[in-house]
Amino acid sequence: MRSALTLLRISYSRNQNCFQTSLDETFSKILAGFGSSIDWIVVKEVGLIVERTKDQDRSTQELSKTLLRLLVKGHGCNDNEWFCAAEQIINMIFSGQSDPEETCEQLVRKFSEFLFTAANGPNAKIEPSSMEIEGSSNSQDAREFEQKLVQLLFIVGHIAIKLILHIDSIENQLKKLKSEWETKEMASESQNEAHAELDKIQGGIEAIFERRVEELHKLAETSIVYKNLLSFFAPALKKICEDIIESKDRASVVLERVAVLSLCKYMCVSVDFCKENLSLLFGLLRGRTDSVTKMNIIIAFGDLIHRYPNVTEPYTGHLYGNLKDSDPAVRKTTLMVITHLVLNDILKLKAEICDLAVLLSDPEPKIQNLVKLFFNELHEKDAKIIYNLLPEAIGRMSRADSSFSEETFVLFAKNIMQYLEKDRFSENLVEKLCQRMKLAGDNLKEVRNVAFCISLLSFNERALRKLVELFDQYKERLTDNIVMENFRSIVSRVKNKKVEVKNIVEVFEARLNGAGTAAQDDDRKRRKPRKEQRQPLQVMSEGNQSSNTMADIVEPSAASQSRGNKKGGKATAGGRRQGGRRKTRRGVEDFLDDDEEENEEEVVESDNEEAMDCLLYTSDAADDLLCVDLGGRRIIKKK
Repeated sequence: MRSALTLLRISYSRNQNCFQTSLDETFSKILAGFGSSIDWIVVKEVGLIVERTKDQDRSTQELSKTLLRLLVKGHGCNDNEWFCAAEQIINMIFSGQSDPEETCEQLVRKFSEFLFTAANGPNAKIEPSSMEIEGSSNSQDAREFEQKLVQLLFIVGHIAIKLILHIDSIENQLKKLKSEWETKEMASESQNEAHAELDKIQGGIEAIFERRVEELHKLAETSIVYKNLLSFFAPALKKICEDIIESKDRASVVLERVAVLSLCKYMCVSVDFCKENLSLLFGLLRGRTDSVTKMNIIIAFGDLIHRYPNVTEPYTGHLYGNLKDSDPAVRKTTLMVITHLVLNDILKLKAEICDLAVLLSDPEPKIQNLVKLFFNELHEKDAKIIYNLLPEAIGRMSRADSSFSEETFVLFAKNIMQYLEKDRFSENLVEKLCQRMKLAGDNLKEVRNVAFCISLLSFNERALRKLVELFDQYKERLTDNIVMENFRSIVSRVKNKKVEVKNIVEVFEARLNGAGTAAQDDDRKRRKPRKEQRQPLQVMSEGNQSSNTMADIVEPSAASQSRGNKKGGKATAGGRRQGGRRKTRRGVEDFLDDDEEENEEEVVESDNEEAMDCLLYTSDAADDLLCVDLGGRRIIKKK
């Protein structure tokens, strides 16, 4: 029967004239055949067919009443299909009746009679304390009470959201009537100019329309969740949601899900109610709620952003945080909500594009494909969006304290850069990225990431020329091997292009080679050992670190003289070297001439050479040892 009703619904929605007789009598017989056990899927299908019936007559209205009686009869049943049937019956009420609010009020009062002794009249107030489940959790009565409470909260939440949609439909009808009236007025204005002028003075149809719309907005803002029968359930919804966060004794999962969902629907009705409970909503999102509840909150928050963008703006960052949730279903739902909001210009995407980039390496292939599809749709919508967001995204993903791995950035860059192949994007991005590389400071991670993005650009003649012109901005960064490899990959990729490009490539390659050679020289100089500090009156010999005696100092050994001749050039007859280093002892310090300081590195011995003995007296007076004192100064003999 279920399959037959599904096929019948599909055919009936496309062409209602294909049926020669009315189906109301047939449906009435089917529904009357239910005893204590009700097939709620059949009830839902019948409700869908009734909702899509264009011309509802008396028999159709009787069928609607039958569906309502079945819904009340099934109050408290444990079949979850009841919720689908209840949702569809409420939709049927609002689509086919002129006064759906009265029917919904009777339905809510009927459901409340089974639960609360306080609900004895139209002015009865339902306290939150009266909604607490009494008795043991193993009690049959307690479970039945809880199930009836869950169904009642579901009913009031769905009625609240349907009421606001009903008010919106009335406003749309007013707009349509206003447009038709203005068309008629323009046609008859030339015939009755005096009447038209008087109508403009009094405000005309525009003033009447604005007054009606203001009344509707006031009704939606204050009456539904604050002064209506539905307002009695708002404290109970907040109490249950607060207990989810604070209480250690958790209620049933179904009760939590329905209470949170109904609270979200109440928030969509009134902006004041939304302001009061936004913090509670995100407390639930960060709390111990299950994945289904989180997904309901995320979807509801997407509706709230669309309805109240200024109120929800401070909480938008929490939405992106769910892209890192451990549950793949939550990540997927969050991604789909963000995709809908961004592509419909409801939510502006900024540096949060980095949070979406993380999902490119998600373990779930479906989520990876959804992210790629999002970037493709974003590019199709406006190619400048990705172009404007790229530099900021690189900076955020390259911070030292960021959690983005190198693999994540590589995937992000490869997927993003394919949408920036136009020549005008490449030329401007070269300038922006080179400037960012210059300002990166000591952040080597950002320098490497920027260089990798530059290597992925599509280079034409102007972009390559711009890269050569800005060479000085990234010249110092070429000392890093990874950065140099990225720039060399550009040369290898564009080397075989046109002749005019080839000339620029040769210039660019020559500059890269020059920078690489200079970097190697600087690195070689930094690796040379520093000159050992010489200790006065101490001579280092091979295999021995003992001090020389005065005799060794005055008459140096042959080995010492040979080593001195090897390094210092030719030795004179007096034992002094020509072209070598001249030293004058002043205490324990050595002073070098300016020319000798320039050649200091040439005199430093290599690591494999043994230490060289040095003479204590190297002044001109050292030729005559009898005429000098211990300080190396000449003693003038008096004759």
